[in-house]
Amino acid sequence: MINELDEYLKDVQAADLASLETSITSNVLDPLENPISFNIKLRKNPAFGTKSRIDLERETRRVELTAELKPRALMNDCMFCDPKKCANFAPETGLEKQYIQNKAITFSNWYASGIIHGIIVYNYTTHITNPIDLSHEEWVDGLSLVRKIGKLTKKKYVSLHNNYGLKAAASLEHFHGQYHCEDEPLAMTKRTMKNADKGYWKSWVKALNNMNLVLDFDQKTKTVFFVEWSPAFGKVELVIMNLENPSFVNLSDDEIDAVAKYMHRSVRIIREISDQFNVLNFSAALDDNYCNHFRIIPRAPMTISLKAWQGYLEFMGETVPHIDPNKLADAARDMS
Repeated sequence: MINELDEYLKDVQAADLASLETSITSNVLDPLENPISFNIKLRKNPAFGTKSRIDLERETRRVELTAELKPRALMNDCMFCDPKKCANFAPETGLEKQYIQNKAITFSNWYASGIIHGIIVYNYTTHITNPIDLSHEEWVDGLSLVRKIGKLTKKKYVSLHNNYGLKAAASLEHFHGQYHCEDEPLAMTKRTMKNADKGYWKSWVKALNNMNLVLDFDQKTKTVFFVEWSPAFGKVELVIMNLENPSFVNLSDDEIDAVAKYMHRSVRIIREISDQFNVLNFSAALDDNYCNHFRIIPRAPMTISLKAWQGYLEFMGETVPHIDPNKLADAARDMS
């Protein structure tokens, strides 16, 4: 599949990653005044206007536990297991109250933060608390159902996101996603649309392929699965990108199938890093010059309790990965 990607991108000029990376050495004295040196790679990510500081030494630092977190939902209390307990779309939306496709169900978010802010439960017939337990077909049904709602709303910008775990802001443990149907793109998508068009993304993917960071490529749908070279949001990022389609709501059945295939794989890879993660969908409109894509981002695992990976640097747009992207790509291939 990677050879097919080479052929597809043969006329594309690869992004110059070398010009986006510098190396620095940080010299420190320990309490006994012994010198310690840390080698850090600084990488820019022009699409998001962010930087990452690849600092592998941080993996060994001490983390203090401060409290123990407990799951907040019990199976008997789970509203996602019983459609009658779930919210409904209001008549003003022009939608039916709820929609079901096989084991997937969608309905309104009870605490909506938009005119149409929905919930997708990929399997409501079983209390799924670990997305690894979802089948490829269940991913397809969930993605397809959200696409259907997006088309019914006639909104230009439809994006589907997932929160998994308390630290990823999931208030219920039954695995689910949330989606927005809006008149304009979400703020970060709008920012990247100014910085990165289809040509940019193809150039970026070609450079990452040269770096051996591409994990797979679906030639039929031009959907690529890769490890991000300069993570913009977390310690690492897995990315599923539709190189010819800018819009989630306009994905074909084959493109939905490809996204589901790689989502199915990505959650297995990311769960080796953490039991908490987010999936962000950067989705534009059909007439936008953009590439729809999903970024799968691990959060601090439950095993380090209330300690969070995100600190002031992350809020300043500078992530601090402690995992080498190439080593992650190699490990991901070994899992396939």
